[in-house]
Amino acid sequence: MTYATVLLERRDAIGFVTLNRPEVLNALNRQLIRETRAALEELEADASIRVVILRGAGEAFCSGDDLGEDFSDVKTTADAVGVLENLQNVTRVLMRMPKPVMAAVHGHVVGAGCEWSMNCDLVVAADDTRFAFTEARWGYTVTNAGTKLLPQLIGLQRAKELVFTTDKFDAAMAERWGLVNYVVPLAELDRRVLEFADKLLRNSSLSIALGKRAMNAGVHMSYEDVLAQEVRDALIAARSPETAERVAGALDKLKSS
Repeated sequence: MTYATVLLERRDAIGFVTLNRPEVLNALNRQLIRETRAALEELEADASIRVVILRGAGEAFCSGDDLGEDFSDVKTTADAVGVLENLQNVTRVLMRMPKPVMAAVHGHVVGAGCEWSMNCDLVVAADDTRFAFTEARWGYTVTNAGTKLLPQLIGLQRAKELVFTTDKFDAAMAERWGLVNYVVPLAELDRRVLEFADKLLRNSSLSIALGKRAMNAGVHMSYEDVLAQEVRDALIAARSPETAERVAGALDKLKSS
């Protein structure tokens, strides 16, 4: 598929989806949202890709919704629901995908850009990054599961503070509060993200997929349901040929040491 607003790239086992409207700081219009979903689904279906990286071209990751987009064709409630579901479907892909998704963020990470970042499994931020949940400033509301994920990540009172005030905050605060895994110098962002991705590539794709599914579901399951899920996943992993190969390799190393 050919894309006009995203760049899709494959490097060995890593797939890159780059938001590519740099002239408007990668503000989200309906086309960019549709193409982001399609590109992610393309990588999701590609068995050769084991890690996905979401990033932005130019001076920003994503500056949120494109406030200048023409919505004159949205005339009914059903039309409006369709627009919102178009956006929410990106979250669905990011969170259901069995492959780990990393966000490499820099510059502006605003509104839906913050939410897509939270939808990713791991986040590396450049030290120039500025975050904000600006929806209330324009009379909008938080989407993309942000009303669930943000309180889970940073606590309910802090989440309310960020959403109610729409204040900007820097990468250091995002790291301190748990919204990003690491903050790195802007010039080192690409290299450090690839180093992080390489750590994932060394490990079992099945184990990571099962762990992602279990942790995403486990935050709203009972402890008994979590324990039962862990047993099911452990059985699946133990029966995998990859697991047998990894265990045999580890035993061989022990015997030869």
